[in-house]
Amino acid sequence: MLYGAEEIESSDRDEIGNYEAHHSPRRWDASLYRPVVNEALCGKVSGWLDRIRWPEGKAFAACLTHDLDSVQINSRRELLRTIGSLVRHAKNPGEKLRHCLSVAGLRHRPQNVDLMTPWIEAERKRGFRSTFFVFPTRVRRRHPRDCTYTWSDPTWYRGRRCSVREMLRDVVKLGWGIGLHGSLHSALDADLLREQKEDVEECLGRAIWSTRQHNLRFDVLRTPLAQVRAGFQTDSTLGFNRDIGFRNGIAYPFALKDPSSGEPIGLLEIPLVLHDGALLRKDNLFLGEDSAYRVCRLLIDRVAATKGVITLLWHPNQMDDLRWFQLYEKVLDYIVEKNGWGATPKAIYDWWTGQGLDAELERALQKVSREQ
Repeated sequence: MLYGAEEIESSDRDEIGNYEAHHSPRRWDASLYRPVVNEALCGKVSGWLDRIRWPEGKAFAACLTHDLDSVQINSRRELLRTIGSLVRHAKNPGEKLRHCLSVAGLRHRPQNVDLMTPWIEAERKRGFRSTFFVFPTRVRRRHPRDCTYTWSDPTWYRGRRCSVREMLRDVVKLGWGIGLHGSLHSALDADLLREQKEDVEECLGRAIWSTRQHNLRFDVLRTPLAQVRAGFQTDSTLGFNRDIGFRNGIAYPFALKDPSSGEPIGLLEIPLVLHDGALLRKDNLFLGEDSAYRVCRLLIDRVAATKGVITLLWHPNQMDDLRWFQLYEKVLDYIVEKNGWGATPKAIYDWWTGQGLDAELERALQKVSREQ
């Protein structure tokens, strides 16, 4: 350790060639990367693991999710809308000019790449299903960082050109889930969330029950209340944009509460643990594929040891870099190897609450809290 053995053995470096803290295997020993609440329950509540049962004798659950931030690689429609939004929100003429110059991006030709089918087929092959969180078309208050596609935009799906609406309806017919990827402002506004939920439901012709806020914007005092008032049953926002790990120390679905009364509000949180952007982006952890896979395995092992839920987020619009998709496939294979159940947030909600495990967890948490 003193003379850099771990650095010599690792090929991970940042963009200027430095070996950083997140490249060290010792980083992942920190409590942020352990489901400490799960571990406390297993250690202090007699018979806790015996109470948790997953379908078909599976050892743990993997909540599989995707945030659909774009419907076409190098979409000119989306770029023009984004530039328009940035210009409208610019604080001065210099900013406006800088954003206008972004039209240079139009020189990139849109790619007819199917952003949905590869993920569906990878999951189907392993007996899994996932949910795609989609951004609404009807957004009353827009933030410059909001997504800009519409239901009528063209996309490439299953060998043909079709609208986003047609694609999403077919995804639902195949048995995959669709949820709301709410706008940035909606994280604090129940009316906006309700409007956006209804917009997605009109697109699909059916109700939706799961949500995740765009850019993982989550205010612990306000967002859960907004989500439940909008009519959602489950959320999977609670994680980090620039890191992985257990934001609240837990890897079980748990009931969110009213901060003023302490009473459950009827919304189940399935915390986010692993996602592609945090692992692989240059402005985040920027791990190599091999290191990212080792870290994913480590956190999956810790969750599996407590019969918990590991929530994954991979972005379909990253299909222009196949390394991201290949890492997802390797992680799915490891979940199969560990006898995990790959399911949608709604399926996990139905199972967890149907087995009464939400009430069991609340009683166990109260017991441990009293003892401490």
